[in-house]
Amino acid sequence: MLERAATMHEQTLSAWIRMVLVEAAELELLQIHASSCEDMKVEKPTAHAGEEITLKLDGALITPEDFKKAVHAFIELLLTVTEEISKGGKRPLWNMSVREGGAILVARAVPDVETRKTARGARKEVKSTVAKIERGKFDFAELAPRTLSAVRELASLPAKLNHEGISKVTIGTGEGKAAPLTTKTADFLKKNLGAQRSAHGSIEGKLSVISERGTFQFVVFDSLADRGINCFVPEVKFREADDAFGERVSVFGLIQYDRENRPLSIKVESIRAFKNLYELPPIEAFLGVLKSA
Repeated sequence: MLERAATMHEQTLSAWIRMVLVEAAELELLQIHASSCEDMKVEKPTAHAGEEITLKLDGALITPEDFKKAVHAFIELLLTVTEEISKGGKRPLWNMSVREGGAILVARAVPDVETRKTARGARKEVKSTVAKIERGKFDFAELAPRTLSAVRELASLPAKLNHEGISKVTIGTGEGKAAPLTTKTADFLKKNLGAQRSAHGSIEGKLSVISERGTFQFVVFDSLADRGINCFVPEVKFREADDAFGERVSVFGLIQYDRENRPLSIKVESIRAFKNLYELPPIEAFLGVLKSA
């Protein structure tokens, strides 16, 4: 009875896979890695480091509904990033397959000299974008709403604690560690996606955690909110930020706010470091000015 149920589940899941990939293939940016839709190829695990982008779902129970949602979101993420990387040029055609030994969806670009660089860039950008969003080190204004929505869908897949379902969702390229997606990210994006407002303003606090990974950025611990605000700065201003490391600063620029009107991030236009207490004139100097007045 259990074997029959498992077989029916696998058949249903395979049907969903075929249907979803056929829908995606209609976008003409994907092709099915199979001789026909009824005989979709399931490949054996092999080493293709740097040649592929994968979505891996772990868990004792992966329902057809969850798998369909995962495939749709993964393809949406891949195609959106590919479109942005190509910048209006020729886009790679992605070849889709399912890897044996688990729920692993594999995308490889069809060999093409004209799109090889774009495909490589898209693979890396998908993984790095997922990692940045999961760490909270990203600027809402610099990511397409479609990208954020797709990541939110993927991050919402893991089941709640002590519930059956998907236990882990990861995006990999065969190079380095795979990038995980957790429900923490899904909750954050659900709360803030499409609900931000932006306005120019200033944030004051202590400048710390400078990074050059992917984008030039640092964190200012807002003295009012008592939390770190991600600051994205143009490269020409990065030296200025580095010189102010550990100091209290005021950064001005375009601020993104959440539903509760709390700052999420700022695209920095100027940085002003406050003087340390020992650099300020003595109190007597101020008293002297007041007396002379």
